[in-house]
Amino acid sequence: MTRPPLLLALALALALLASPRARPAPAPVPTPPERWHLLFKGRLVSVHVERALYEPKPGTAFALAFRVTNLTPRPVSIDLRSPRQVLSPNQWGALTRPRRELVNERRTILPPLDDKAKGSLTAAHRAGALTTLRPAQALTFYRSFNGQGNKQAVRRAGGSYLFVSVAGQLLVTDGKDVERVNCSFGGRGRIDDTDVILPCPVLWKALPKGAVLVGEPDR
Repeated sequence: MTRPPLLLALALALALLASPRARPAPAPVPTPPERWHLLFKGRLVSVHVERALYEPKPGTAFALAFRVTNLTPRPVSIDLRSPRQVLSPNQWGALTRPRRELVNERRTILPPLDDKAKGSLTAAHRAGALTTLRPAQALTFYRSFNGQGNKQAVRRAGGSYLFVSVAGQLLVTDGKDVERVNCSFGGRGRIDDTDVILPCPVLWKALPKGAVLVGEPDR
């Protein structure tokens, strides 16, 4: 017996409703960014910047944490004697995407590291005038932003992300070899990507006791 077309269509619709349907796959959960941003990895040391902001004193501009790790089986020294030249936050701002579309920033162009400067650095290492790291030791130091950048200002900026660009340099030596972490614009041996991207809301921390804060926190 042949079913009428209307009954056949109704039976087909009921069968489709009764059969299990595949659900759409859930959207992938974004992987959270690594806690530490790799700024530099060379022969002697690696340098990471934490994706967090520190408040040296209530109401003051934020500070960044820089972690330097000795990659060699011998002691190395880093030069923190001149705060104006040591790695530091140079600019910050809110972003809708995790990268800057427009770079409008000024930085000091560092002079070439000549033989005289290298000799002076290695001599300071031998004299114990620099900050020394044992083999595989990591040292964290902190640098404050030289401008408006307290917790209230950062919160008012809004955005989905916050960028903090790094400028300056870090000189490293083991007494023979000399390495330069160069975050200036232009010149040989520079680091091209010096932006640290922080997801919002930004993680704020208090400076730990005994923290090495290079330069004044309220300058």
